[in-house]
Amino acid sequence: MRVRGFFALTKKKTEYKVSADLDDIFFAEPTPKKVVTEGTPIVKALFTVTRYMQVTGLREWTISDYDRYVTHFAKITGVQTVEEINVDHIYS
Repeated sequence: MRVRGFFALTKKKTEYKVSADLDDIFFAEPTPKKVVTEGTPIVKALFTVTRYMQVTGLREWTISDYDRYVTHFAKITGVQTVEEINVDHIYS
């Protein structure tokens, strides 16, 4: 509901209340990297996904952007296989 340029305030919803203790969430010990030598190479997985994107009719611009993002991600994280990727690679 909008009233003359101002948004009406709503009641706080209990569904969004966090009751867990999150004090140490940013100070957690980093997990050691384990190197996976076997698995699906990033290059092969990227080829498979981009081929599927072409077949489904996505625009070439979208496909090239996806290729660029995945290649950059693999370069800066140093992962070589899909199985190596974990949450630490994504959020760090």
